[in-house]
Amino acid sequence: MANGLKRLDVEKTEVTASFCISDELRDDQISVAVHRVRSIFVPSQEIFDEPIAIVCYGPSLKETWTELKNFKKIMTCSGAHRFLLDRGIVPTWHVDLDPREHKVKMLGQPHKDVEYLMASACHPSMWDALDGYNVKLWHIFSGQNNKELPLHYPRGDWIATGGNNVGQRCLVMARLLGYKNFHVFGMDCSFSSNEAHHAGQHLNSNKKIYETPFQGKMYYCEPVMVTYVRQFFHEINQLPDVKLKLYGEGLLQHMVYAKRNEPLKLKENVSIAFSTPITITPEYTELLKKLHQNPIYGILGRQHKDVIVKLASSLKTNSIMDYGCGKGSLGARLPFPIWEYDPAIPGKDKVPRPADLVVCLNVLECVEPAMLDNVLGDLVRCSMKCVFAIIGTGSSDRNLPDGRNSHLIQQGKEWWSAKLNQFFNVGAIFQAGYELHCVLEPRNMGPLA
Repeated sequence: MANGLKRLDVEKTEVTASFCISDELRDDQISVAVHRVRSIFVPSQEIFDEPIAIVCYGPSLKETWTELKNFKKIMTCSGAHRFLLDRGIVPTWHVDLDPREHKVKMLGQPHKDVEYLMASACHPSMWDALDGYNVKLWHIFSGQNNKELPLHYPRGDWIATGGNNVGQRCLVMARLLGYKNFHVFGMDCSFSSNEAHHAGQHLNSNKKIYETPFQGKMYYCEPVMVTYVRQFFHEINQLPDVKLKLYGEGLLQHMVYAKRNEPLKLKENVSIAFSTPITITPEYTELLKKLHQNPIYGILGRQHKDVIVKLASSLKTNSIMDYGCGKGSLGARLPFPIWEYDPAIPGKDKVPRPADLVVCLNVLECVEPAMLDNVLGDLVRCSMKCVFAIIGTGSSDRNLPDGRNSHLIQQGKEWWSAKLNQFFNVGAIFQAGYELHCVLEPRNMGPLA
């Protein structure tokens, strides 16, 4: 190799990619974003036939950008936002997810007519730069299981799948906006030479460039670009109803053209985004807070101390969550500390973490009927081994501040058995006066949807 560059085989070289910041720093940045940005991205329920241009920042954009004048809907990422604005083309949307600060400078001056679809992992200074502009927040799915997701992201927010670079996430975001006719610019996954790296200046370019030959033509790549090329075909398989046209000449475009006669392994019924379920409405939370102003409301848990001690002993665990703990009377009487959760008790209203044994005492009959499935699903998420639930079957002697009986669900054993069986293996359920005592084993419910 006359130029001294090492060589990569795009189809064989193994490349290990890693996150550019720690998980702890990412979680901190998500917390900042959730606090700063109030508007949440919501997928479209409509489908649009018109084309959408998805514009990345690869060097081929310098040769193809004038064709973007023919598109009414344009989505940019990375430095393509500034590149197009400098040339008089205003994107419809801009997407970013990079957690590093240099992305703020690459963005350039925001524009009032652009909707910024920004991942919560972005650097905190991004929210300063976009203050006062049209920003919608979404979250990156990065492999968390269904027990972890609500611990990372607020309930009801949307989490999008996709590859490890922003261009591939743009494909998902465009589909979530309802578009299926994709025209992709600047997604090269390569450089045209060892000197020409991007369509314009990149503030964090990796200087470690390798020769990457493919079918008689030489490209120049950072090692991670090999991963991006391979991921592209995986991500397209997740979008079975999308039509795709790539513009420009880069390694990715060359490989897509070479594989044009190979059938894609399209997947049906793929989930490309999901939200963590809401378990209680804000309005109902406020009603319960008012009920808790009564000092003797929410203290029944203490009556079941002995049962919980026996259950913990049989399961050989002190890992216990009191789900709907009220004023914490159960935990106050146990000989060991437990986790407590109640959405109406400040300080105990954070999303509950999983535990071996989840105790849910006189709670389920008080759940809003429209939220019951979400609450039961959350109990599955929280319980590693067992749920012990006590459910009232009749009316309560207390009313909510709005006049309704505090037992919003008044059903008998047969109804509750059928409902619980949708989420649990029911080990035991028996009637004790006006209550049902239930021992439940959580089923594997799969990913949150």
